[in-house]
Amino acid sequence: MARTRNVRLYIQNCGSGTSDFDTALATVEIMNWTGHVLIIPRTNIVSEPDRNEFKRPGVYILVGETNDEQRTKIYVGESENVGNRLRKHQSDKSRDFWTVACVITSRDQNLTKAHIRYIEGRLIAMARDAETASVTNNASPEPATLPEADTADMEYFIEQLRFTLSLLGFDYFGKDRRLVFGQ
Repeated sequence: MARTRNVRLYIQNCGSGTSDFDTALATVEIMNWTGHVLIIPRTNIVSEPDRNEFKRPGVYILVGETNDEQRTKIYVGESENVGNRLRKHQSDKSRDFWTVACVITSRDQNLTKAHIRYIEGRLIAMARDAETASVTNNASPEPATLPEADTADMEYFIEQLRFTLSLLGFDYFGKDRRLVFGQ
């Protein structure tokens, strides 16, 4: 039987005819998945300091354009306080390329430091393997070692995350760009 998903997409501040995330803020959730994705323009990071997502542990993806029209530039990171880390990246000249951040947290706040390190390591490896974006991370951290049950949970979390990100056009983590509709 084909798998189905109920996706909830909330877009704030989108102008008529706007098809990108230069000005719009979006949140995405899938029913029966604990993950929560926030897409936020770089220009909104300072004006949205009280967002709950910013106070949680999570993984983030900085996304921007390169001179190569075929490849987007990305940086994958993690933090126990995503908002503080994003504000630091705003003033970091070595990461001046990004225009949008994808912030990945958990609705139930059950992602631990080990979980987010695992997700970060897996996403960096997957993005490098896929070669669909220019990954700017200098290091390639190994995913954190987790108990077997937690590893299975995080792999499911990543599967749902890939589906969510690909729906939004942020499909940098697999060679099959049609990825998820057949899974």
